[in-house]
Amino acid sequence: DFWERDPDEVMKDIAERLRGDLPGQLPRVSADGNLDIKKTVYDANFQPVFALGHTDKTIDFFISYSTQNEAFAREVNGYLEDAGYSTIAQFKDFAPGSNFVTEMQKGLAAADRVIALLSPAYVASKQCQAEWNAAYNVDPSGERRYLVPLSIEKTDLPPLAKQVVYKSLVGLEGEARRIAVLEAVGKIRRKEVSGVKSPYDFELTTKNTISAVGGSMNMTSVLPNRDPNDAQKRLDTAKQIAEDLIAGLRGNIYQVSRHYLAELEKYSNRLPLKSAESIYLADIALRNIRDDLKRDLKQGGDDHFASHCLRLIEVHYALRVYFPELSDFYDDVRNARQTEPLPLEALGELRKAVEEFTPDVFEPSVGEALGHVADTGHTRDHDLKGHDVGQNEEASVSLPPDPIADIDPVRASQHAEISMQNRLWGILRRVEDGGKAVERIDRVVTTYSKYIDPILDWLSNWLSS
Repeated sequence: DFWERDPDEVMKDIAERLRGDLPGQLPRVSADGNLDIKKTVYDANFQPVFALGHTDKTIDFFISYSTQNEAFAREVNGYLEDAGYSTIAQFKDFAPGSNFVTEMQKGLAAADRVIALLSPAYVASKQCQAEWNAAYNVDPSGERRYLVPLSIEKTDLPPLAKQVVYKSLVGLEGEARRIAVLEAVGKIRRKEVSGVKSPYDFELTTKNTISAVGGSMNMTSVLPNRDPNDAQKRLDTAKQIAEDLIAGLRGNIYQVSRHYLAELEKYSNRLPLKSAESIYLADIALRNIRDDLKRDLKQGGDDHFASHCLRLIEVHYALRVYFPELSDFYDDVRNARQTEPLPLEALGELRKAVEEFTPDVFEPSVGEALGHVADTGHTRDHDLKGHDVGQNEEASVSLPPDPIADIDPVRASQHAEISMQNRLWGILRRVEDGGKAVERIDRVVTTYSKYIDPILDWLSNWLSS
């Protein structure tokens, strides 16, 4: 009869039996079964309020803020408590006359995570910096997301603070600000960041698994006064030229390094003739070929090979106009001038998650797409041994300038992977919201939720910068 009652009544009864009177202090039992004289203080709703003298994490959040921003701290605290979180904050938990440093140490020891309200006053405060440094040292990699920075005013952050991706609340009011706070701490499942271009998109298969598809970047546009099939004809032409070059390299009719064969095969295989292929990856391969050819021509490379490559380059440059989102993506990479670093550690963890849940949730095409994008950022070390290179010869073939040659390939690769992980999170959330999430997809969503926030924060801050 005792256990068959309403669960809340059962828990209240147990708490009263253990405590004896309300509210008060409850002796803790240590692992060896002996009473621990260290105490946990409870409020009238039987929630732990403050842990003294031990390292068990009984509070969800310690709120670190400048006293000049107390009104904002009270607001954030209200959002958290209304959402069911427990908090420690100076304005409500540090008694008058108490030692601030001692109370701060107790609060940091008791809290599971720390929220820092970033502002010019916060950066200028030595006490706030002490709290920040203590929190940062607990989790310097950010993997546990122990430190949750919320930017409440535009602030010139010190170098250490710039290493942690923050959630900006600047300009948000009312419900938008409440949702942003709860998103930052993980109470609300966040949505993917809209307006971010990606070389791949993802779709749900009939098996309730997720596969990679070409996405909007690979959709051709019909130019005015042009044959609607012109883009396809140019794609076919580029494919044929690349295949002819590959056949020539395999037949040893060109006196060039063998690394061109690998790049041309990548180019040919990744032209978006089917939905699973990506014009972005083909474009990267073409740019690699052009850069290597430019270098080799300065040293007296094979003009016959160069002239055939020149035709491929010209056809490909003409292709770009049919894929406007490709140019937009490069503009995005070029304009990403944020001061905070890319969340590379989070990207690494999400890559591991894809590997872990392949093929139960992710089709192999997802990992392959991520791997292709990562490869584009690697420095290529070509073996030029046996390559006939003339000395001080004037090249008879001149290459047209590449309009996007100033793009950092490493930065572009990282930006592409971030955008793809944003899209993966989006489809996982849509599956979850649509009620199609089986247990295995639920596990992926749980894993992703641990690491996706720095990705979403970085993209949000980039779009707003």
